[in-house]
Amino acid sequence: MGEKCRVAFLRLYFGGANLLVLDEPTNYLDIDTQEVMENVLKQASGALVLVSHDRMLTKSLANRLCDLETGGTATLFEGGVSDWEQSTKLREVALETRESDDERLRLEMRLSELLSPVSTAGKDSLTQPEHSNERAVEAAEIREIQQRLKQLKDKGASIN
Repeated sequence: MGEKCRVAFLRLYFGGANLLVLDEPTNYLDIDTQEVMENVLKQASGALVLVSHDRMLTKSLANRLCDLETGGTATLFEGGVSDWEQSTKLREVALETRESDDERLRLEMRLSELLSPVSTAGKDSLTQPEHSNERAVEAAEIREIQQRLKQLKDKGASIN
């Protein structure tokens, strides 16, 4: 199979085409041949459409990407693989930061509800024994919220 791929590639390359469409061109080729193919494709004068799982080849040749995802979604990206990876990482960090900020705000709101002064009528009723269990539960929830807020703060500090 590798010999047929080499011959087909040579025919395409020397055929004078302005556009090469290659589907997994490095399959069945040894490493030396892959490197030669990569160098030849770098020097090609026409356009190249490359479908490949070979990250090294794609990193070396691509200057625009079309990422096909499950479900038929296609995302176009102007830039190489390194740029795309960096952009993806930045998006993930931004999403994680946003989710963390949302959680922090929810926790702070709940903490303020738990710590807010109870009305005078409510204070009198909370001194009765049946409400001591409720107060213990609230105290435990306050401790949990404070602990989670500290974790979020530490996590935010490590990201920055």
